[in-house]
Amino acid sequence: MSKVYQPDTLVSELREIQRRLRLLEAGAPRVAMAMSAPAPVSAGFALGEPFAPARPGDWPGTESAEWEPLLRAFVTSGEVRLIIETVAGAGTTGRVRLLVDGDSLATELGAGEDVSREVVELDVEGELTEIVLEGLRQSGTGSVRVAAFVLPLS
Repeated sequence: MSKVYQPDTLVSELREIQRRLRLLEAGAPRVAMAMSAPAPVSAGFALGEPFAPARPGDWPGTESAEWEPLLRAFVTSGEVRLIIETVAGAGTTGRVRLLVDGDSLATELGAGEDVSREVVELDVEGELTEIVLEGLRQSGTGSVRVAAFVLPLS
């Protein structure tokens, strides 16, 4: 028996919108996991979360004057490349720093009104290493936001 095309009704369109909203709401906590640890598979690496939100306004952010964790990932031993993007609200400046197993590296990035990108390569030696990006607002009233990707090199 074949299906007969029936035009959408307001009720069917509303149900579809509600279904999409439920899917979006269920995925909301994933925004905080924009920087994911690679998971090894037999044919290479697969990223748990291959994308960060496209709009900088959706990136994890802070308005705190103190260092606050924004993104966190765990990586296994090997070389990894971090692609870190920062931005701040209009009239706002801030800083973002990289911590590896709780130790601050020399990598500290400024955040201004324009999106800036930094590429950092790490040689991870431990079996499980924690990488954290922290941010703080230095001036202004907006948020300091960050997005990042972890790419395996070895």
